[in-house]
Formats: sequence, C-alpha cells, structure tokens
Amino acid sequence: MAIENFCHDAQKLALCRERLADVSWFMRCLNEPIARRANREDECTGRFWEGRFKCQKLDDEGAILACMAYVDLNPVRAAMATTPESSDFTSAQDRAAACQARRQLAAAPNEPTPAQEPLLAHARTEALRDRWLIAFTTPGIGSADGQADQVADHGVPAFLADLSAENYLELLDWTGRQLRSGKRGHIPPHVRPVLDRLDLEVEAWVENVQRYGSLFHRLVGKLDRLRVLARSLGRSWLQGHAGARRLYTQDA
Repeated sequence: MAIENFCHDAQKLALCRERLADVSWFMRCLNEPIARRANREDECTGRFWEGRFKCQKLDDEGAILACMAYVDLNPVRAAMATTPESSDFTSAQDRAAACQARRQLAAAPNEPTPAQEPLLAHARTEALRDRWLIAFTTPGIGSADGQADQVADHGVPAFLADLSAENYLELLDWTGRQLRSGKRGHIPPHVRPVLDRLDLEVEAWVENVQRYGSLFHRLVGKLDRLRVLARSLGRSWLQGHAGARRLYTQDA
C-alpha cells in the first residue's frame, strides 16, 4: 500500500527520479553514513571529506590510463601498501587476483584429485573478482582472460584493445616501485610503446601519475581539447594547460 501511495504522488515521484539521476545527491547519501560512523569511531564531529566530490571529464584514452594508475596507486603513495596487488579495496588487487587465478586454472589438470578440487573451486571464484571492472579486450574477439562476454556491456575504450590486464599490472607495479623508492628508473622497453601510442610523456610518467590529482581541473585531455571546451563556454582559457603540457607529448 505504501508503494502504491508513493506512485500516486506525482510530485514526490518526480523528485525521487531527479535525485536518482543526480551525482551530487548520490555523493551526499554515500558521504553521510560514512561520516557518522567515522565520527563515532574517532569520537569527533565535522565533515569526513573536505568537499563532497571532485568531478573531472576524462577526454581520451591517455587520460583514462593515467587516472587508473593514479587511483590504483593511492595506497602505495600513502605507504599503506607496498605493491598494487597488496592494496586493499582497489581494482588493481582484484585484477591481480583474477589474473593469477586464471593462470592457475589454465594449468590445472583435466582430472583433478579430490584434494585439488577445493583449490580449483577457490580459483574459479577468484577468477571472477574483476568481473565488475572494464575488460582489457576487444568486442567480439575471444580473450585469454575469458572476459569477452563482459565487453559488450561496458563499451571498452579503444586503448584497452591494445593493453592486456597483465601489461597494465606490470606498468602499475613498475610505477609503484619508482614512487616508493623515490628514484626514477627507465621504463622497460616493452612497456614504453603503450605510453607512446597514447601520446603520453614517457620520461615524466611516474611524476605525472604522482601529481595527477593537481594537474587538471574540469577536463583531463590534450591542450587542443581544453581550448575547444573553453571556446564552447565562451571563455579564452581553462585551468589545466600546464597539466596538458606535462602529461602529453604532442600538444602545440
């Protein structure tokens, strides 16, 4: 009866629909219970986060890759973890666990022993840990990771067709090691082409990932795209020019 009454209230129904499509309202609902719980645990009051959220448009594949690396390496930068795969609550950890499980399944015997069955059952479960993430595959093409059926639902960005999950984790692991050591080594030759194809500044990759959160404001993309957006908004300039020049190699 309560649902029927709600559905007949056109004004309230319209308001709920508006809020369901509002990112700001979603962040408010997400933030409030976390803040209340954290304040109870810390015996304090006040905001849990300084701001509700920071929203940036990722304009191209290079921006997506840099953002992924920046987010996945947050625990490593904060010294909460030593490697991406040991970073709890990150997509990198789920990808690493799933990749390892699929390798185990690929090497499993056709007729496992009773003792191996529980291990294989666990590996099958672990192999699905990254199902909620966008897949590193091309639509319509089979994948060694067994994720081809996942692709059509998500709409894979073009660069993911050229980058396997293993390649991404390798790039992430190497970048994390440089951040932890504070020294800038040379990117391995077999990893460099990924960044080159996306017009990313290879030699400054580690520093750019480390500073990614402060490089851009509203749009993460190449300089010409920032200029286009500025013109569309009737402005002559948008914050992020310095970031575009740092992150990309082919900006005029």
